Amino acid sequence: GTFSKLNLNFVPEALAISPSQVLATGSAGTAFVKANYYELTVLNELVTEKSLIYITPVGQTQNQIFLLRQTPEDDNLPGVQGSFTAGINQPVTTDTKFNFLIIN
Repeated sequence: GTFSKLNLNFVPEALAISPSQVLATGSAGTAFVKANYYELTVLNELVTEKSLIYITPVGQTQNQIFLLRQTPEDDNLPGVQGSFTAGINQPVTTDTKFNFLIIN
């Protein structure tokens, strides 16, 4: 398609629930895989089975960050909230900041 303008619901930084889990309500934002962790799960009700999720590292990273898994919200199964998980191959000693974009 051709777009003259694209507006996204942007939330600057996801709200930390634990060192390995954050809550994000927008279709775009930023988050961190904490130092010494392999992954970060971003809880977001916008994630569906068909969502395209783009993860982009911010700044130099000591490791490549990637989409590890994607879980759509399931109204039929209580407690299954939409989410995606960003992963890295090896934990590093500094936080790994990344931007994300969810397209439905």
